Amino acid sequence: MGVYTDSIEEKIYDIRPEDANYTDELLKMAQSFRDFDKALDEFIVNHGYSDDIDNIDNKIKFIKTKFKEAQMKNPRNMKKWYSEHKRIEKDTAYQLCFAFHLNIDETKDFFRRVCLLRCFDLHNIDEIVYYYCMKHELTYQDALNIIHQSPKDNKGKIDSHEVLYTSTIADEINRIHDISELLNFFNNNIEQLSYNNATAIRNIKEIWHMIKSQEGLAYKERQLSNQFEMTYKQLSDWDIYLQILGFEEYHTMHLNKDRSLKPILDDNRLLHPLAQESFPDRGGINKMINGEHVSDERVRKLLILLVFYKFWMTMYLDNKHEKYGALGGDADRCMDEINRYLLESGFPTLYAGNPFDWIFMYSLQDDYPLEAFRGFMSRVYTSNEDKLVPHAFTNPK
Repeated sequence: MGVYTDSIEEKIYDIRPEDANYTDELLKMAQSFRDFDKALDEFIVNHGYSDDIDNIDNKIKFIKTKFKEAQMKNPRNMKKWYSEHKRIEKDTAYQLCFAFHLNIDETKDFFRRVCLLRCFDLHNIDEIVYYYCMKHELTYQDALNIIHQSPKDNKGKIDSHEVLYTSTIADEINRIHDISELLNFFNNNIEQLSYNNATAIRNIKEIWHMIKSQEGLAYKERQLSNQFEMTYKQLSDWDIYLQILGFEEYHTMHLNKDRSLKPILDDNRLLHPLAQESFPDRGGINKMINGEHVSDERVRKLLILLVFYKFWMTMYLDNKHEKYGALGGDADRCMDEINRYLLESGFPTLYAGNPFDWIFMYSLQDDYPLEAFRGFMSRVYTSNEDKLVPHAFTNPK
């Protein structure tokens, strides 16, 4: 790992809820995540750039040289990556990987640590082609030629029982060694390829049922917490969503009952913009349960949140520990479980340099991870409370 990753991971252990300046430390943490251009700097240095790292023109010239050597057109607006800290589109990221002759594993690492994006969505025909071409050491132009011959998918609701899951598609693509066979695979399976995140949605539905059912985790947590007012009726998705986050009535009484936390989350100083983006929400839960298409980022973040809650509530309800407490090795087991679900669903594993992932990795280092996460979310609320209730006193909790 690089200096940046080491530094970010160290802060996971340095910030503690009992610190007198806890909120200030969280604020500094939210401001310490690097932009795409800084991550790209580290990447090009590791791939041969040796000039002044602050010279934008020289860095762009170096990248253009790589594209020229690969006989590829230069990406547009490269200077804005540096002058405006612009993030790149996913297809541009693949172009960079081809220009620098990265293999599959190197491309996955580039997406995970530099772009903070999902790599190789194997329900996306273009990305299957990129995967196939890298596996067989073909060029970006070869990829474009194959894509031109491929059918176009049409994303829709997951309403079929005959869905090709990510692992199945990967197995199929790995056994194909001929372009015509690849095209036949596309034509024969175009309907199944039209479903994004089939594996992740299946997992989310299963976990949500474990949480929401009448005798599920949320219901049992309320019983054990003596919250009897909600235990004798069906909990709504909104009730459960707030419960997972640890939000109580005072957190949401000023939201005009629109069942959205956007006023709390948007432009929040304690949440980096990449953590705010596609933050798990009730609307996203409903759409995924109904099989509607949502963004990769929305799916990944909800999966992380639900697996995290499921793990600690299951441990608590199994009477293995005191309330929400962690014993030796539990944090590692939770992280392993989250990463297992992510990998199975085709997503990158937790990475401390990802502002959303950092919240959970930080919480896992506490003796009471679920309470640490909920404490963090409470501070997120109080950070924006004055926008909800002008001139109101901040709840001291």
